[in-house]
Amino acid sequence: MNYNSSKNTSHLLSSPLTGTSIGVEVVRDVSVIQLIEGYRLRLGVDISSLFSGITKLQLMHDTHTGMSFFSPLVTGDAAFYATMSRRPGYHRPNKAEFRIAAPYIPAGVRVLEVGAGVGHFTMHLKDVDYTGLEFNADAVAEAVSHRRNVCSRDVRDLVLEQFESFDVTCAFQVLEHVADPLGMIGAMVSLTRPGGRIILATPNAGAYISRCRDLLSSPPHHVTWWEDRTWGWVASQFGLIDLKIQHTPIDEMLGVWAQMIASDGVARQLGLTLDPVVDESPLRNRIDQLAAPIARTILAGITHKADVPEAGHTSVAVFTKPEAATDRARSGAAREGHGMAVRERKRFDTVGEMIVDFFVHDTPDALENRRVSSGGTVTCAFLGHTFPGGLPSGFGMAEIGVWHGETTIKLAELLPEDGFLHIFDFEQIVQAVSRRLSVAGHTNVSGFGCSTKACDSYNWSLMRLLISNPLPIYDYIYVDGSHAWEIDGLAFFLLDRLLKPGGYMDFDDYGWSMAASPALNPTACPEILNWFTDEQIKTSHIMLIVELLVKRDSRYHEVVSNKIFRKARA
Repeated sequence: MNYNSSKNTSHLLSSPLTGTSIGVEVVRDVSVIQLIEGYRLRLGVDISSLFSGITKLQLMHDTHTGMSFFSPLVTGDAAFYATMSRRPGYHRPNKAEFRIAAPYIPAGVRVLEVGAGVGHFTMHLKDVDYTGLEFNADAVAEAVSHRRNVCSRDVRDLVLEQFESFDVTCAFQVLEHVADPLGMIGAMVSLTRPGGRIILATPNAGAYISRCRDLLSSPPHHVTWWEDRTWGWVASQFGLIDLKIQHTPIDEMLGVWAQMIASDGVARQLGLTLDPVVDESPLRNRIDQLAAPIARTILAGITHKADVPEAGHTSVAVFTKPEAATDRARSGAAREGHGMAVRERKRFDTVGEMIVDFFVHDTPDALENRRVSSGGTVTCAFLGHTFPGGLPSGFGMAEIGVWHGETTIKLAELLPEDGFLHIFDFEQIVQAVSRRLSVAGHTNVSGFGCSTKACDSYNWSLMRLLISNPLPIYDYIYVDGSHAWEIDGLAFFLLDRLLKPGGYMDFDDYGWSMAASPALNPTACPEILNWFTDEQIKTSHIMLIVELLVKRDSRYHEVVSNKIFRKARA
């Protein structure tokens, strides 16, 4: 396995993909006692230490992405996977997903496999430059003994060294094990060259596997379940194209499928119901025994592949990273909320000059198709959910970074008559958005603009507000500004002074980096290399601010994962 979390337990009511609880539903409760007992009796593995203090799990479903996940997320530790990897067949050399993926990988390319195990996938490839990443020391040792290039590295660390260096990045049966699948996919996309492929395979939650009471589909082994439509969400989130989804045949899992059908049939005839996820009750064992001859009869009666489900255990999703900067800007601009048009390149002296030029040169088509960013959508939904009766009287908001004002207008619409909204951005942007708001009839919005000079930013305006307001004035602050540590790091401390106790601070684009940006990566924007180091380009600055400043401040309570934080009341 690869891409471990720093903690084995993560209490989540929010989706690991969207970072919000909006659209997340409880599917069912899962008994930890049954889970521990099942792992002990069926697999000979003691997992009790991983569930210390936890008596119940909940299976959750994210209706926006199609992903299901267990809460809390209890992932296996190194000892657990060391034990599992010694089980016969755990690292199978001839997985069906290997055979599906191999034709997408021509000879002569660089391949990175995350969670490589013992490197069996290499046997399906011809004349490639292969690197495998794996945390299990025994698996790495076995791979090396077979002269396979597998090492113990974190894929996130590799991004800093080999950005866009691989023609293909792939991970087979890995994502469902990790607490931060979005971060893992993001790192893989960053490591893939433009025009390269990303291949991901997980158990298919839309097939029988989510109903067959297989313990290995539950924590601490699997902590997320992936449907086919989740891959479409992933493609949209990362600006990937040419998505192709294939399923492994059910052949090698026919016995499991037949046993599920037979056991469910016997239970129904007896007027009973078996839990489809985890059921280690004596009743389940007895029903399985009664159903075993029926399962064998079902298998004996299969004479044609049309007699069984078409989709087997695993879904294999193949994505393409857009080839050119032009394509990347087109595919990723909507996700970033910028609608940046493809245009003739200019040379800029400062970041501010470049951003304002992007703003001015949005094409009519881009302007017509502008929409609220995904982060802004979550913000507006959160406000509606938190204040179902409307925002309180006198509610004060600040939006740091407004672009064309799509989120700004939605926030203004939520304001009570005596509320107010302050917007901060470059002067030219603030003026344009202020005109839009005025035309729309929003008069309780004030703009604070800064110049495009290299050392100017909205922090100077925040300083002036601190001078004129010795007491906090804001109930909600939405930060979607520079995404740069040297500006937003200071901005956090200034905004904290302006945020009332009990107020909320909301950070957009937790995982965003210049390297992964379709418009600001060094290929699309060479000037970025003059303004930032390679490490700064490849790192998410908002992630640093959230992790190092916000989460380490005991006054802030995380409300929406990695995004919205509430300041403690005095």
